[in-house]
Amino acid sequence: MGKGVHTVLEDGEVWSEFKSFVMRKHGKIHGVLGQELSKAMESYLSTYARKGGTHTHPAQRKKLDDLVATAKETWLRRSIPLDSSISSEVLKADLGRAYNVTDKRSINSRFKQLVMARVIDTRESDGFEACRFNVPTIPTPPPHMVEMACWYLIHDPSFPSTTIP
Repeated sequence: MGKGVHTVLEDGEVWSEFKSFVMRKHGKIHGVLGQELSKAMESYLSTYARKGGTHTHPAQRKKLDDLVATAKETWLRRSIPLDSSISSEVLKADLGRAYNVTDKRSINSRFKQLVMARVIDTRESDGFEACRFNVPTIPTPPPHMVEMACWYLIHDPSFPSTTIP
């Protein structure tokens, strides 16, 4: 089943032009406008968002980075491994304290930003909503690559040495 969406566009001309395009393509608007809008959004996502090519405004990027750091601090302050779950209510309470807000809408907005940015995952656990920090996994290199790196470390002094955490 489809999902209805209501929004206010900054540029009404873009909407008019899009509707005209749909009318020229299908000869009608009713029944096909939503389909074409879905295709347009899918095209946009495959071009930008799914390839990591979004051009996020630096100020917005900093706000998200600060939010991620605050969320990560929730786990670290409690000595909980980042790949373990905590109650969503605990994280929301910490977000409220960190940003000095008590309004549930403001706190939920910050929580949803973390979910939408895929920083945290939420799920039901023991009758309450739990969240887990998404920790990027570092793939294990194939054995032959490890052997080759070890050989270079021993035999080639110019080989860059790095510390693996």
